[in-house]
Amino acid sequence: KLPKLAFSDYADEQAENLRQMFIAMTDDYRIIIVKLADRLHNMRTLSHMKPHKQIKISRETLDIFAPLAHRMGIWQFKSELEDTAFMYLYPQEYRRLDRRLKQYQDKFQITLEKSQEILTKTLTSDRVLKDQ
Repeated sequence: KLPKLAFSDYADEQAENLRQMFIAMTDDYRIIIVKLADRLHNMRTLSHMKPHKQIKISRETLDIFAPLAHRMGIWQFKSELEDTAFMYLYPQEYRRLDRRLKQYQDKFQITLEKSQEILTKTLTSDRVLKDQ
């Protein structure tokens, strides 16, 4: 555990927490994974907070934690962090995009299944792969 310091305001404390996290992660990458998991849990429970806190935490998540998950290759965390933060930061755009995606979901699924079928058929009929 790193020592606590006296801070004049919340922003300074948050900046110091992030600084300490980055220092700690140079020694052990597991610390950053725990921090990302904690942030993901916080984002999942954000609906129980006041709107100004939702926006502040979402902005911080989009600016700091999602890119960090991306750099570490934890795509599932990155994706959920971005999606959830986007939902709170840009609610109208999120709803519009969500409607559009749902509108085309069946078409996307059919295209994916056809592509998988073609790929499977191509790979099973490949002579080079059969000989191995």
